[in-house]
Amino acid sequence: MNRVPFFSVVVPTLNEEKYLPKLLHCLVNQIDKNFEVIVVDGQSEDRTVEVAKNFLLSILPLAVLNATKRNVSYQRNLGSKHAKGKFLVFLDADTQIPFNFLSQVHHYLLENRNCNLLTTWMKPDSKSKADQALIAIANTLIELAKTVDKPFMGGFNVVIKKLTFRQVHGFDEKLRLAEDHDLAQRLLKSKVILHILKEPKVTISLRRFRREGTLSLLRKYAMVTSKLLFEGPITDQLFDYPMGGKVSRGKNKTIKLKFNQRLNKLKRYLNRINLSLDF
Repeated sequence: MNRVPFFSVVVPTLNEEKYLPKLLHCLVNQIDKNFEVIVVDGQSEDRTVEVAKNFLLSILPLAVLNATKRNVSYQRNLGSKHAKGKFLVFLDADTQIPFNFLSQVHHYLLENRNCNLLTTWMKPDSKSKADQALIAIANTLIELAKTVDKPFMGGFNVVIKKLTFRQVHGFDEKLRLAEDHDLAQRLLKSKVILHILKEPKVTISLRRFRREGTLSLLRKYAMVTSKLLFEGPITDQLFDYPMGGKVSRGKNKTIKLKFNQRLNKLKRYLNRINLSLDF
């Protein structure tokens, strides 16, 4: 009889033939083998599906699902519906994890049985001092947001009890942006506490920053954060934020509707909690 896995690792993909193998190799090398992998592809036009299926003999069990929509929330939710594990682990195709990631998370969950939701600190995919500083700030903001009851987490790095995820109906597929932060807020309202681990860290790709420019992307994130804090879930298209591995430099056109007002609101909010936003 097949053993029920403790973790179900769900990976949404779209044109990720370059990055996906790195993550799958990380999963092959995990100390803790008590997991399954579910790759949910959004109609890739490259070799993503073929690359994923090449790992069928290395990662058992591994499933490759073909989604009918190119929607990261839909793809994550679809993966969760096929999951057999007690805990869901959402990772993006361009992330990487250390060999002890699942074992350390598993150990923490066993020692903290009231924990139904966690994320971890991040580190960048380069040794650039600028990239290191950027991610250090991001880790600090995650910790700070939790202390002021505005928790957020990246959808690329979420561990959540499957029952808890289903009780809040998963990611909201109607949202255009910040679906991960919306999930964190809804979980908080349901009295689910976000746990943040400093170790193990997930390595995240900063390819979007390199393509669009750091300042440009930070402005977009500031707009999203401000709107989410002061106006609620984002159902309108503030700007293009395409999923997948074929995002081209210079093709994202920001819609600057109410940008300055939202940015000023965010600055005032951060000033109240003694954190400056200087850009």
